[in-house]
Amino acid sequence: MPDPMTVRLVCFSQVRYLMGTDSLLLELPVGATAAAAEDELRRRLPDHARALQMRIAINQEFADRSTVLRHGDEVVFLPPMQGG
Repeated sequence: MPDPMTVRLVCFSQVRYLMGTDSLLLELPVGATAAAAEDELRRRLPDHARALQMRIAINQEFADRSTVLRHGDEVVFLPPMQGG
């Protein structure tokens, strides 16, 4: 099995509250997509799927769930913006 890569998940808003931390390191297989990071987050928070309806940013730029991650990337799940 190939060595995993590590990405940093930055936790904001509900994710920060639910995880109890502002960031954590995720080990994912090389070639994993942002969807894999999202799946891992959902695996860790199985009772909070509704709270995890968020946009994804990778290295401070919006990204699709199909974006392939690289070792050392910073992944952020951003809550929907509200207001008027």
